[in-house]
Amino acid sequence: MKRNQNFPILLVVIAVVAVLALLARPQAGGAEMAALQNDMVLSLSRLWGPVEQKVELIPNGQRFNARVAVSMPAGLRQRQQRWNYPFLRFVAARHPKCELAGLEIKDLKSNLPVPEYAMNGMLAERAYRSIGPGEEEERFCEMTARQFSLSLERQLGDSNRALVLVDAQQPHSAREQVYGRRAAGAVPNQPYFRSMMLTEVCVVVDHEVAAVEWERFKRENASVNGARFRVVTLP
Repeated sequence: MKRNQNFPILLVVIAVVAVLALLARPQAGGAEMAALQNDMVLSLSRLWGPVEQKVELIPNGQRFNARVAVSMPAGLRQRQQRWNYPFLRFVAARHPKCELAGLEIKDLKSNLPVPEYAMNGMLAERAYRSIGPGEEEERFCEMTARQFSLSLERQLGDSNRALVLVDAQQPHSAREQVYGRRAAGAVPNQPYFRSMMLTEVCVVVDHEVAAVEWERFKRENASVNGARFRVVTLP
């Protein structure tokens, strides 16, 4: 009988031990957080130049939210501003003990938020249909970045160690021509991508790559030669 009376107490003790064990679960400490924060600041400076960058990490359960104020060159196209999202996630992946949950980015100079996706709502994964103004560029950039990434992985033999960021523009004459066809009821098709002009290719790597390899990469991807090409090596 006495044993039965002690059973509820035993359950309480087990529950308390379980809660204490959960609270004691290893989390990213101050050193890991500081390392991630410093890496983000230094990496952003390599992407945009040695200017002020602000990174704040906020605990969110077992993970962290990052609030980042980025100083970027004046007149930067919005697509290039959005590069900060995949770029910072690529940097954060180097710190597995500090899992990133949320990411908020704003322009340090204007204090305005930087949207992660195009303001017209284009998602690159969406099927090629119901294309609105500017969305052709979005999908073209996503497709081209993926092609370059696969080419680079094959060449270097590494996966998940490089990030390719692409910007492209549509010549005004081609844009007006396609919009005119859309207004008349015609549906644009994939050959329309031929009118796109690749303007910048930025490759981010976490290790040094020989110059000869970059020359080979550009030779095997001829469209890179018509764009500004640069390499950002993370610290």
